[in-house]
Amino acid sequence: MFIDIEITDKEETILPDFNGFSKELPKYFKNLKKNNSKQWFEKHRNDYDEFVMSPTRDFVVAMGNRLRKIAPGINAIPKINQSLFKINRDVRFSKDKSLGNEIGFCLSVCDAIIKS
Repeated sequence: MFIDIEITDKEETILPDFNGFSKELPKYFKNLKKNNSKQWFEKHRNDYDEFVMSPTRDFVVAMGNRLRKIAPGINAIPKINQSLFKINRDVRFSKDKSLGNEIGFCLSVCDAIIKS
């Protein structure tokens, strides 16, 4: 699923702790698509951290804080293999060795059952 997130300059925002994604993000993904290799990715890892991971972590935290008001058990953990997905995929048994080029995150609700 692709979600188009518009970058606005509104004074009031729904997520005050989230400043949005950089306008460089689409350019980064276009370049990644053209150069979908581990070598290119490693050379541009700082761009990935700045344009993708940092704002995605901020979004997960801000959205988690907002959603906890209506769903107190929401899990919004801004870490890989928690609320964030890896950009790369397991290519060991695949003919297609490309990395992938998505942002993935998941906010989930867990109901803890405590037995005494």
